[in-house]
Amino acid sequence: MLSDLRRFFSAGRATITLESVCSFCFMMVVVGGVFEVVTTLFIGDLLDRAAQAVARDNSLQEQAASTPEQLRQRAHAAIRAELGDSLDPDLLTIDVEVYDNPSTMLQGDLSTGDNAGLGGDAGNMVVVRLAFTPQTAFGWLQETLESDDEVVFHALAVTRNERTVGL
Repeated sequence: MLSDLRRFFSAGRATITLESVCSFCFMMVVVGGVFEVVTTLFIGDLLDRAAQAVARDNSLQEQAASTPEQLRQRAHAAIRAELGDSLDPDLLTIDVEVYDNPSTMLQGDLSTGDNAGLGGDAGNMVVVRLAFTPQTAFGWLQETLESDDEVVFHALAVTRNERTVGL
């Protein structure tokens, strides 16, 4: 058997076979990397559009949500209306923060109004943050190798509630 291996590696076929295997492995890594870059850009764009849709929808509602669950349902409906089935809202973490005005937003002082946790009142500044954990093979591999940090995409949208006061 050892003589067969020596004969194989001394022949031209062995060199071609080894070069083909190495080239194939390299090409698979390159193609996977390109796929991951494209997926990252695509998901980033979808998340930005989803965050803007949630913020816009919240600011144009006639009144604040009655419960946190209703606020979450409104956010999911806004995402589905904007993106269709391109992004599953159930895989997103949606965080809505309400500030009384731009100054308090810059200072980080959350609103203490009655509807602060429900989308805010008229004139409030609303910050929508979305987080999404990728479902690709490279995302899984990176998450497995980095056990302390999770690979997550983020998006942010800021808007002012346009509800009318006193109607």
